[in-house]
Amino acid sequence: MEFQEILQIIKKPRNLTEEELSSISSAVYDYLYDEKTSYDLFLIWDDFFQKTNFDLNIILGLQDTFFKWYSIVYFKNIVRLESEHMANILPYTFMMGFYLDLEVPYLYTDYLMAHILEDKEQTRIHKIVVEKVIKLNLPFDYKSGISIKNLIALKLDEEKSTISDDDIERSKIRGSLEEFLANNDFFNLKSSEKKIERVNKLLQFFKFLSDPQGIEKFRPYYLQTVEYLPSEREVDIVDWMFDAYFRVYGNPVIDEVNKKIEEENKLLEKETSVLSYANIKLDLEQQFSYDEAGELQPIEEVLAKLSQLAEENNDEKIEELYMFDEDAGKFIWDDDLLRQS
Repeated sequence: MEFQEILQIIKKPRNLTEEELSSISSAVYDYLYDEKTSYDLFLIWDDFFQKTNFDLNIILGLQDTFFKWYSIVYFKNIVRLESEHMANILPYTFMMGFYLDLEVPYLYTDYLMAHILEDKEQTRIHKIVVEKVIKLNLPFDYKSGISIKNLIALKLDEEKSTISDDDIERSKIRGSLEEFLANNDFFNLKSSEKKIERVNKLLQFFKFLSDPQGIEKFRPYYLQTVEYLPSEREVDIVDWMFDAYFRVYGNPVIDEVNKKIEEENKLLEKETSVLSYANIKLDLEQQFSYDEAGELQPIEEVLAKLSQLAEENNDEKIEELYMFDEDAGKFIWDDDLLRQS
């Protein structure tokens, strides 16, 4: 189903009929994750939710369709947004991001540290998020669960030394969190250990989002190498933040070794591999996107890449893989060449 056809159905958030959902279900996610169309969809849906001031009733009514899709395109395009724009949306979408099995803590902290240059501005933006989250009445499960602000206030990441009725209630709420995440098949495929780790990461992120100074505590972990990191207890930072430096930048020593190994492997692969036309097509389709007419774009870069590959591999036929067809009125792949090795 072409993008323009789907767009006619999904451009205006509303309760879709079963027939409409059935007609787009197999194709809509392709466009949600596509480099170009995902941003177009974000702009359309963001305009809608911003104008409704993120009305809770509207979010709850659309949580399984438009709001879930909006969350996907938000996180996919988060680095393209202005900082206050990003901060205005995150409080409403971070729980959906966890449900979708996205690495929300890393997407958020990486945005703050890599896309905002000034420390004071990083802190200011984080405080905007904190102020919104700790007042948010949105149910954590986008249905009828406890509100996000009350959930954060419970501080479920902290263990109590004695058992009480309060602890039993906290345990039930933690179970509700796991049940919420378990509605996604990605969560169910995890091992028991990974499931516990995922829930703990969510609870730790609650703590981070309720701490106005959270980003200041996190900053040293992001900027320094492991040899110079202060101890975890000294800055009272949560476990996943210690790991964040390596998730974002990697271990400098190990990375250097891996880089050399990767370079050696690439040289060996270049010497021993046979470049197939089908693989060239696959690589180009991963690098570039098809437009509405069914052509890879930008076409100039596609043709330049083919020309480069032809020269590197001393094979003129590579340039003939993707040629303009007068009958079709557009560039198409040469099926006969693709069938050759």
